[in-house]
Amino acid sequence: ESGAGKTENTKKVIAYLAMVAGTPGGGQEKKIGLEEQIVQTNPVLEAFGN
Repeated sequence: ESGAGKTENTKKVIAYLAMVAGTPGGGQEKKIGLEEQIVQTNPVLEAFGN
């Protein structure tokens, strides 16, 4: 499984979920901040997956 692209795919899925979960009319700056915070949770989520 090493090198199968799990980490990169997980990052893309997290970024997508953060994008679609953004608050409507909440302002672009807030949305970008939320997306970045969610993407930064990737190492923690990976720890559970490994």
